[in-house]
Amino acid sequence: MTSAPDSAPITIQARYLPNQGTTADFLKISKQILKEAASKTAKLTKDARKQAALRIWKARRRTRKNAWLAGSRAWQAEEAYRLLELQTRFKQSLDDAKAEYLKLCLMIATEVIGAELTTNKASLIKRIENALTLVSCKYETRIAVHPSDLELVTKSLEEDLPEQFFKVMEDPELPPGDARIETSAGTIALNWQAHLQRLLTTLRSNVLEKR
Repeated sequence: MTSAPDSAPITIQARYLPNQGTTADFLKISKQILKEAASKTAKLTKDARKQAALRIWKARRRTRKNAWLAGSRAWQAEEAYRLLELQTRFKQSLDDAKAEYLKLCLMIATEVIGAELTTNKASLIKRIENALTLVSCKYETRIAVHPSDLELVTKSLEEDLPEQFFKVMEDPELPPGDARIETSAGTIALNWQAHLQRLLTTLRSNVLEKR
């Protein structure tokens, strides 16, 4: 009896019985046995080779699959890292753009308001008159302005508010276009820089709400 890997054993049955045949019969039967054994051995060898090839193919397939999975995971991790990096860069660029936008808005507002205060003194007079409506006539009112605004403010207020008692005085420390109203009840500061600060706060709030 002989065997091959992963296959049923080969069984060779002897067909010669002593004292029941001639030498020629024995040789004939021996050749048949040999031929049958060779045929079965060849078949088993072929099957064994097929099974070995199948196992090798499956092993290679598993290896390729595992390698692909490992490569896919590595690629996905790399892509996720790149995406996070891009998002971080985009957020930083967006924040920088917003900061530049706010800076530009403030510069424009400063130029516009500064030009308005320089060329249009009526805006200062209007703000002073609006503030004086909040002050009781029974209080003595002192209005401080920049020396360059003194003559025009005094003349305009005397014409527009002849019934209200006030005294206009100059204060060189005040920027042109600013004024300070003083009474015994308190002080009102007409500061266009404060107005710019409020404008900037509003702009910043509006920009942040768009995130």
